[in-house]
Amino acid sequence: MKLIRRESNNWVQADGYRKNILMTENEIGVKGSLTQIVVVEAGSQVKPHYHKRTSELIYVIEGDCLFTVNDRTFPLQTGDLLLTEPGDIHSLVNDGPSAWQALVFKINAVADDSFWLDKKGSA
Repeated sequence: MKLIRRESNNWVQADGYRKNILMTENEIGVKGSLTQIVVVEAGSQVKPHYHKRTSELIYVIEGDCLFTVNDRTFPLQTGDLLLTEPGDIHSLVNDGPSAWQALVFKINAVADDSFWLDKKGSA
């Protein structure tokens, strides 16, 4: 049994969001797995990117956002669940009044597997 408190202080600031790594593959016991909370403040965004190997299972804990996957935009709300697969170009905009928070389960995760698109839409 392993218990990780949400208040744990493993926060990492990134461009437009912050993440709290809750469990790594070592704690989970499954190679390539990672669990984290991602927070995007009101008015912020996560820019378009993709992963070559990693899938992400995203469960919205709180807030609303506009989530774009492969040029299709979906409104996500508390309780929604979304899966992005390797190669899916995805981004999100928090146009709501409060922070957007999600529990993200990474599957088949490897280091340096986030490829951010530049303004021309290429990695």
